[in-house]
Amino acid sequence: MQGSFGAFKDGLGVSVTASKKGRKEILTENAGKLDLTSEITALLTRSLKSDLPSDGVYEAGWAGVGLSKCLKCPDPGFPDDARSSRTEGRVVLSVLVGLDGASHQVEVKEATSPSFARQAINAVKAWKSRTRS
Repeated sequence: MQGSFGAFKDGLGVSVTASKKGRKEILTENAGKLDLTSEITALLTRSLKSDLPSDGVYEAGWAGVGLSKCLKCPDPGFPDDARSSRTEGRVVLSVLVGLDGASHQVEVKEATSPSFARQAINAVKAWKSRTRS
């Protein structure tokens, strides 16, 4: 069992996952929100409002926000220029998955070349996920 909690809108977000010892496979995951009762507020050492994300975007798997599950996630194609030159590549993206399960705000953090980045961005924009919150 592993879990976290944190500020979530007008309450306390809680996330809990269970997996078999020594394995990465998640058996179950639950996320939810607790109302800030007087009992919970009395236990806090500081206000939760200071922990709310300034941009309004919550991190998946933290503070009651569930991880999304990929339903349709095609791999990116290999760029033609890289194939002909037998070049390998790496792309790291930051992606905001909306409540609609679509990829939004795709941002390239690292890329071997622009052609690899384009292929990765196009693939991620076609992804469809099921969100859990």
